Amino acid sequence: METILLHGLGQTADSFSLTARWMGMGGRKWGGARCPALGSLMQGEAAYPALYRGFSDYCAEFEGPLALAGLSLGGILALDYTIQNPGRVGALVLIAAPYKMPKKMLAVQDFLFRLMPKGAFKGMGFSKEEVRSLARSMKDLDFTGGLPSVEAPVLLVCGGKDKQNMPSMEALQKHLPGADLVIFEHAGHEVNVDEPERLGDLLIEFFEKAEQAK
Repeated sequence: METILLHGLGQTADSFSLTARWMGMGGRKWGGARCPALGSLMQGEAAYPALYRGFSDYCAEFEGPLALAGLSLGGILALDYTIQNPGRVGALVLIAAPYKMPKKMLAVQDFLFRLMPKGAFKGMGFSKEEVRSLARSMKDLDFTGGLPSVEAPVLLVCGGKDKQNMPSMEALQKHLPGADLVIFEHAGHEVNVDEPERLGDLLIEFFEKAEQAK
C-alpha cells in the first residue's frame, strides 16, 4: 500500500519526518511513506473544499490501495477521503481528528489566531489570513452520517494530555466499533512530534495487519 502521512494545521510536512524515517529504518518496506505539505495541495481560495480537492487529486496519482494516517486537519482529510472513496483506502489511522467540528473550540482558536503576529505563521505553508480562512470554512463539517460507510480497518490515536480531543476520539470509537483507540499517555496533541518513533512502530504494526487481512 502507498503510505501517506498528513500533518495538522500549524504543522509542516517535516512534523512527520522522524516518524517516516523510523518506519524505513533497516530497509523496512514502509520507508517510502509520503508526507505532503498541505499548503501545496490547496487549489484556489484558502478553504476546506479547495484543500480537499487538492488532496483528492494528489491521491489519484497513486495506484492500488492507500494507507492513510493523519493528525487533526490531516486526519479530517483522510476520513473525508475514505468516506467518499469506498474501497480506495486499505488502512486508516486518525490521530486526534474530530469527525464533527467543535464550533466553540474553533471560535476560540480563531480568536487566538487573530492575536498572533503574522511571523508566527511562517513555515506553515499558510499565511495568517489563510489559516483563519481555512479554519472558518471547516466549522460546519460533520462526517457522522458517512461513518457507517467506512470499509477500511481504522485505528484511532490520541495523546493522553490532549484533553480537548479525547472525548471526540472516544465518541468516534463508538461510531466505528471495529476500531481500537490507542492512548499515548505522555503525549499531547502532536503525537507525531512528542513520540515519533513509538508512533512509527504502531503504524507499521497496524498497516501490516491490514495488508495481511486482505
